[in-house]
Amino acid sequence: MALSIGAAWQTSSAAPTIEILEPGIGGVLPLGQPGAIKIRVDPDGLDGGTYHLEWVSETPEGDQLVRGLPLPLGGTPVDATLFGDVPPNKEATVTIRLRNPDGGDLVAATTIRPMDATLLTPGEEFIVVIGDQRFGLQQYDESRSERVPWTDQFATVRAVTINELPRHDPPLDVISSIVVTGSSLPRDPDRLTQLRAWMERGGHLIISLPSTSNDWALGQPNGPWSDLLPKSSEVSSIPMWALANVISPDPIQPKERDSLAVRTFAEDIRSDPYWHVIHNSATGDPLTIAKGVGLGRLTVSGLDITSPLTSGFSLTEDATGALPSAATFWKPVLARRDIAPTPRQIRLALEQSPRNPTPAREVNLNGSSASQNTRSTVETTGRVIAVLAWLAFCWLICGPLIWTVVNRRQRQDLAWPLFGAISLMGAFVAWALGSTLGLNHVQTRHFSVVDIVPHEQIAKTQSWIELGLPGDGEQLVSSSAEDLYSGWIAPWQHPDDATFGFSNTQPLFADLNKPLAMPVQARGTALGLMLNAMSARPVGNLEVIDPLRTKSSGSATSLTGSIRNELNATLSDVSIVWVEARYMPHASIPTGKVDASEGGQMPVRIWNWRLDEWLPGHVLDLSGLDHAEGHRNARLEDRLAMNADGLSKSVDDDGNAEAEALSLFSLHAPPEWVATEAGTAIDSVVMRRSFGQSLDLGAQLGSPTLLITGFLDDSPLPIPLTVDDRPVTDSRGKTMVRWRIPLPDRPPIVAQPPPSR
Repeated sequence: MALSIGAAWQTSSAAPTIEILEPGIGGVLPLGQPGAIKIRVDPDGLDGGTYHLEWVSETPEGDQLVRGLPLPLGGTPVDATLFGDVPPNKEATVTIRLRNPDGGDLVAATTIRPMDATLLTPGEEFIVVIGDQRFGLQQYDESRSERVPWTDQFATVRAVTINELPRHDPPLDVISSIVVTGSSLPRDPDRLTQLRAWMERGGHLIISLPSTSNDWALGQPNGPWSDLLPKSSEVSSIPMWALANVISPDPIQPKERDSLAVRTFAEDIRSDPYWHVIHNSATGDPLTIAKGVGLGRLTVSGLDITSPLTSGFSLTEDATGALPSAATFWKPVLARRDIAPTPRQIRLALEQSPRNPTPAREVNLNGSSASQNTRSTVETTGRVIAVLAWLAFCWLICGPLIWTVVNRRQRQDLAWPLFGAISLMGAFVAWALGSTLGLNHVQTRHFSVVDIVPHEQIAKTQSWIELGLPGDGEQLVSSSAEDLYSGWIAPWQHPDDATFGFSNTQPLFADLNKPLAMPVQARGTALGLMLNAMSARPVGNLEVIDPLRTKSSGSATSLTGSIRNELNATLSDVSIVWVEARYMPHASIPTGKVDASEGGQMPVRIWNWRLDEWLPGHVLDLSGLDHAEGHRNARLEDRLAMNADGLSKSVDDDGNAEAEALSLFSLHAPPEWVATEAGTAIDSVVMRRSFGQSLDLGAQLGSPTLLITGFLDDSPLPIPLTVDDRPVTDSRGKTMVRWRIPLPDRPPIVAQPPPSR
């Protein structure tokens, strides 16, 4: 994708240019988050040397934030990937410019607007496929344009090559899932290291193994990721009919082939209890398995989606849509929340149902959970407050008094000059005296989310910060922690927040190689920052003092074990979620007219309990939880109240319910999408989000997991900050802590052979 090229300055002998090859990853730019742009710089006769390539965007306060990268030029065009801050406003512009080696004169520049690319909103998922096709995942993209209410988990899906992925961490973190297909194994060791680190930070890597070769060297000690991947796999010949209900819910028949070569993992499931089976063939062979890696997830499928799997079936005249289907193949892999109807089912539903099956209620989750916890008050400089107060006094008090006096003396011509002089002199006095009302030290308010896997001493922290800075001039905000692995700081502003412009704006130069340090201009005001960091220092941990186990008695299941709170503070509003991850496939092929209760199913079964508080040092006995009351099937919308417009309103005023709902968005109950008879009203809820995709635990909850969430009220910022090398000591806010404890898998439920037709 090439855009117009602009040169802002050139010499008489050279015409250097900057060409935008591709904005974002696969043409996708994330609004209000760090993004990447692939460019080509043609020096066209410039002297050789190291020039300065810069990404220039505007902060919410009106300053220019410049992230720079040294770029060696030697006479031939050079391709580079630059990352920086994408404005939250799609109409805003980003400038890419090139400066001389001394950082002085401008050599070339071009601009791009976010709307020139496909935009990723803060509430949308981004899935990338390494390969030349999207293998049915495009159905999530297509549902966006159809506006179908029961397929509301939209996603942007792009097919790219491995070299199109940026090598910087910040833009890579906007991707929720990466699918590696066929023989597209990343050969570069540095790239493998980057993908592993991305997984450990919360990414979901899906590997579709080729059936004809062992490119990933499974079972070989010197293979890539020999400690992560299955130790072995067996190439099996599976009857095509046994794969039919895995790749489509529609009636499909095998073509010429009687069987297909796939890889199965029975031995690995027995040797490693933390591998979780996602897909089984109808003959009971494990086809797709997954387990947690750090804060993320690794999924390995023996179904080569680049093979004749996708073309070896013939569909009936009623069945439409790409294979493998999102409804039965990708839903359990991505741990999305329902068995989505296929295009055929949607058409039949609209044709046969006595009414358009629009859900009755809608809950829209937005950014108030973050903004209301940080933006309690915005402390503007005392000087500005004093001047504004004086001007208000002049208009309301002085103006009428002046007019009364001059009117009595018949000198109305003096009214405006006197009013102007008194207002101006008073404003100078108010400006001088108002300095005593301003901020006198640095302070922060924040809403933070900390993710911890107890047996791994790492923590991922996301913080939305209101940073109050006294005085004026440029200051450097950076992290003072020495145990950070990676992270970044960027400007943040909730879309609903009003802006207050300043006339004394200036360029702020940041080092692209130091994303955890950002210059800001202090104006005695509060500004918004977003921090994302991986640290070796969790805010606190849990200790499993009695091993966690699952017990089954007939159809009843329960969880046993004990956990002690090792924090030095009380956790409030504690939620305990046990994800069984028992995928329950449809027992029959759905038609366009089904009972409302069968309109959608959870991909997993969960149990949910709540505690008002959990004191330090106290032990939680899981066997004491009431399993009869705990099974809620993830109807977390019960914690939200509906207002007249159908939008969300938190039951509690502190935003805990909304924050938790964003965390478990992918586990909300699906809407019921077909009426059973004419006039039947369906009381269903559709969950939508316009913010907080980064908070969603998503596919990480597709495997057996115990999730414990609690809130630390009036807590300091989890990642310490410094301003001009001075530590910030006045820090208040709320921290939501989420511990994820992986649980061993139980024998999987085997799909039944498809019914005879």
